[in-house]
Amino acid sequence: MSDIDTPGERHYYAVALILAITKAIGPKLKHLGIAYDIGCRFQPSAKVAAILGPTLKVTWTVPIFHVYGHVVWASMAGLITSTRGMSADDRRFALEERCQFIATERRVNLIDIIDAKRKRLDSVKAKARLVLQGLKQESIPDWYKEPIASTLQQQQQTHQPCPQPPRLGPPFDDIDLETVRMVKTLSSRRRKQLDCHELPVEDDPVPDSSPSGVLARSLLRTLAEVQLLSALMYVRPATVRKGYKATVRFRQGITAAKATAAKIMIKLNAAMMDRYLADGGDIPQPLTVKTLYTDATFQTVENWAKAFDPSTKSLPWWAKPSTAAAMDAYEELCRYREETSRLAFERKSANDWIIARTDELAELSRRRPEPVAEA
Repeated sequence: MSDIDTPGERHYYAVALILAITKAIGPKLKHLGIAYDIGCRFQPSAKVAAILGPTLKVTWTVPIFHVYGHVVWASMAGLITSTRGMSADDRRFALEERCQFIATERRVNLIDIIDAKRKRLDSVKAKARLVLQGLKQESIPDWYKEPIASTLQQQQQTHQPCPQPPRLGPPFDDIDLETVRMVKTLSSRRRKQLDCHELPVEDDPVPDSSPSGVLARSLLRTLAEVQLLSALMYVRPATVRKGYKATVRFRQGITAAKATAAKIMIKLNAAMMDRYLADGGDIPQPLTVKTLYTDATFQTVENWAKAFDPSTKSLPWWAKPSTAAAMDAYEELCRYREETSRLAFERKSANDWIIARTDELAELSRRRPEPVAEA
């Protein structure tokens, strides 16, 4: 049964049809492809995913003109209230004028929009390249260093020549090949761990209930949450799959987590000062917001948490700030390469449109009748 009479976009009929298909085919159905406009609503919906269950993989495809229709509709959404009380003719006139204005505005600003995109891409590229070019050995996880060291030792013992490194294209040119290989491997490993849900869980309550211990563990979990949200936002396949709205929510979550971490940091500084004054020891250097997301601060907070509770688990290797920054920079450069090719296509399309429009206007000018001379 499906509700198709209630006003509003409820889409119950689509869920009913999909469930009917899965029920008719049975448990042998593992992968279902749906080419329908409903995919723009169902693909990011957690509610729909829960209804369909974890065993069925659904691939949604949406026509490109449907996506463009969303862009046009968003630009005219402000007319909903003003045209609600109009007659049909007045509403059509208002919509036509709005569409004409949007078309004219975007044609006039076409080159400016492309140039603005290019400048933003160049800025992202410059920042990411600085991170990869300044990568230090401390940022490399131990599990990656050991196989590399054994391979180099084996080559030295057998006197094997090192292979000639291939040339990398933009935007990875002038970046060390081993650095790119390493960061690519780390990024792939992080992606697999995130997809397999190998994520840190919250520690169980421990007997140490002192303010310092509670705050240290709380700050450690909050810092790990910031890195987790950042990883989920930057991982390229997840970004494509989840869409722009999910990325915005990740950014909002990161902002909220950083605000929480700053508040906990202030309380932890005060608690650590009171604790060391009571014990008569040296007061540790207070934490600051400026250096809160550095490797040294992460290690300090982790050491404090383990000192109060030895059972506290270490943060995952991909949560280390410098390592995470390198992987994020690699993902940004991959995104830069994709966006650059897409931008080149947009520029070519704009240039073709300008040439076609110029030829059309020239043809109209030639067809214009000659003015009749007055006697």
